This record gives sequence, C-alpha cells and structure tokens, in this order.
Amino acid sequence: MRSLVILVSLLVSALWTSCQPGSTAPANPAQASGSVATPVPVVSAKLAAADFQTKMAQVPNAQLIDVRTPGETAQGIIPGAVVMDIQSPDFSQKLATLDPARPVFVYCARGGRSARTAEVLESMGFRQIYDLDGGFFGWQAASLPVAKP
Repeated sequence: MRSLVILVSLLVSALWTSCQPGSTAPANPAQASGSVATPVPVVSAKLAAADFQTKMAQVPNAQLIDVRTPGETAQGIIPGAVVMDIQSPDFSQKLATLDPARPVFVYCARGGRSARTAEVLESMGFRQIYDLDGGFFGWQAASLPVAKP
C-alpha cells in the first residue's frame, strides 16, 4: 500500500510540475519533434455488474484484474481474473506487467481500491479502463458467475 501511495504521489507531482506556467516541456511530446499526433482518448468507466460482464464479453483481449487480498479472494473471483493484491509490496511491479494497449477491467470488494487502481493505470498510460461499480459484492448481488481461485 505504501509503494502505491509513493507512486501516486510521484505521478501527481510530475503532472503538477509539467502543467505549471513557464514549464518548458511541450504539452504534447509529438509536437516537440514537429510531427502532429492525435492523442489517444482515455476511456475510463465505472460499470454496473451486468454492464461490466457484457463489456468484457465484447472485448476478446481484455485483462481482468482482482485487486483484493488473499483472504477476500478465497471467497471466489470473477472467472478469468488475475489476482494482484493491492496491499502486496510488489503491486506496482505487477501492474507494470500488464499491456497498456489492451483494455483492463478491474475490481475489488466494493469499489474503492479498484477506483484508485484505475487512476494509477491511467497515469501509467492505459487508455481503456473499466471499474466494477460495487465490486465483487455487486457482482455476487447480481447473481453472476463466481470461480474459485
């Protein structure tokens, strides 16, 4: 958890500094080389359980991430999820193994930790991030399938 806080603090600081008046860094790095690049829009959405399931089915190369602790995942996971414990000291390194070009679906127990994870993923360059509103409890309340880890 501490490494996540440090990572987020560093990213916020870097973004704040680059946005200050008088900053010499170009707003778009492609402009520095004279080329014109179209920025890739960020698609970041909080989806209800049924919509989350539908969207995952529509995206064949999606990455599904469960950021709950081992004690929580023992209750079950969404089928196909990769568990990346947000409290693990190597959580940031595990996130770095994901492919930023592929959509990411993320969830936790209720939605707080996954929302923070979605913000970190966006700061890491991910452009398609879907967060399960209500988390795993919302998934279970909608009577959607659960697998054992």
